[in-house]
Amino acid sequence: MSEIVDTVKPLALEICSREGYSLYDIEFVKGQNILRVYIDKEDGVDLEDCTMFSKGLNFLLDSEDPIETAYNLEVSSPGLERVLNERWHFEKQIQKKIKVVVKARTETSQKLGKKNLEGFLLKVDELAFDIRTLDSETLTLPFCDIHKCNVVFEGA
Repeated sequence: MSEIVDTVKPLALEICSREGYSLYDIEFVKGQNILRVYIDKEDGVDLEDCTMFSKGLNFLLDSEDPIETAYNLEVSSPGLERVLNERWHFEKQIQKKIKVVVKARTETSQKLGKKNLEGFLLKVDELAFDIRTLDSETLTLPFCDIHKCNVVFEGA
């Protein structure tokens, strides 16, 4: 489904550029035929932002018709507990609490002896990131060993 994402991405970026949003992520859920587009902006995204973005993107998608099958478009904010996929997602969350699920049967999971951990994101480089776990251990985790990572919202 990456070809659908690759086709939709420039259209979504066009709307983002014109309307002042940043494109956080795009995914196409095969089987359910859902195109999900996550947008963000400095002061947050509300329902009106999602509606306006959706209308603009729908217009371009109808004009270009890049998706051969019927689908539903969902536009939303990445949320407070946003998933971290790209290196720049991690870079924007330095010092925030994160939850990490490590892929099974990797050197990292074997060394840790567990797949799930929480801690504070300390540093990000090209291939890995550092986390200070809740028991104050500092670990370096390679991106390639991560199954899922997201921010943990800590209410005010």
